[in-house]
Amino acid sequence: MANRIRQLRQERDLTLDELATAIGTSFQQLQRLEAGTRRLSEKWIRPLAAALGVEPAALFADEAPNINKVVKQSKKIRLSVEEVLVITWWRSLDLAEKRMIASFARDKGLELLANNPEVRAV
Repeated sequence: MANRIRQLRQERDLTLDELATAIGTSFQQLQRLEAGTRRLSEKWIRPLAAALGVEPAALFADEAPNINKVVKQSKKIRLSVEEVLVITWWRSLDLAEKRMIASFARDKGLELLANNPEVRAV
């Protein structure tokens, strides 16, 4: 099964050895997990997610969007590059992170997010 372990590891500037040590396995085992030749079971999911600082679902998330393709499409609806980057970033956040940011925005007087059920504080 395809996963994002390699992408997430590289984004954090971790070597295979460093991540393997962090989750208590060997370089070879982690290499198999990244390549998808070893099944990513519950035994591996939680330690990997914790070591990479992500929610377990992020290990399986769809491929990150191609920012060049997104920018090209955004020109049709007249979004700036900055707006596209913010939207792309926002979509990568989990619900808890969105709620935290929405709460901060409301505290600063930005009521724009107040009526969005996806980010409304519990």
